Amino acid sequence: MITIEEKLNLFTKLIYDRIEKENENLLKKFNLEYGNLIAQKKEEFEKEAKQLRDESEKNIMKQKLQIISKAKVEEKKIILEKRKEIFDELIKNVMEYCIKFTDSDEYKNMFLRDFKGVLEELKDAKNIEVILTSKDIERFKQDIINICGDKKVEFLLDDNITGGFIINYKEGNMRIDMSMASRVINSREIIGEKLFEVLQ
Repeated sequence: MITIEEKLNLFTKLIYDRIEKENENLLKKFNLEYGNLIAQKKEEFEKEAKQLRDESEKNIMKQKLQIISKAKVEEKKIILEKRKEIFDELIKNVMEYCIKFTDSDEYKNMFLRDFKGVLEELKDAKNIEVILTSKDIERFKQDIINICGDKKVEFLLDDNITGGFIINYKEGNMRIDMSMASRVINSREIIGEKLFEVLQ
């Protein structure tokens, strides 16, 4: 005959077996449901981490390109500023050379030759204004009067023209600028091109 203690032990075992079986079923269910969820979440986290890594790399590359672009713009700006500085210095040197050139015999020959050439184009002019530097008025006034013959000549002073001359023919509404300053200004583009070739 089974004792009460044996019945209790048997009952306890049945309860334990049942609990264990139920727990096993619950564990399987948990592993099935939540195991997949964990794997899914893990995959999502890995994907998100990769996306963040890719975005970080893109941002780094973007910043790198921005820095390179900024450096190129800055480099171009510095080069342009330096070219302008050299160009301005060159023009200044050319003007200084022109001032010295006006003291030479070669300048005197060029001046009179150019003046005669312009007068040939103004045969019909009766009255002209001749603009000169103060130094050239002293040097060439009589020569100009002789070249002009019976034309009426009015002399005007302008030391800013550096050298050479400007003729105003009011009747013909003409202004002929053969000044040294004008020649340099008109040659700025050619001087700039030559300078650019040298600095290439």
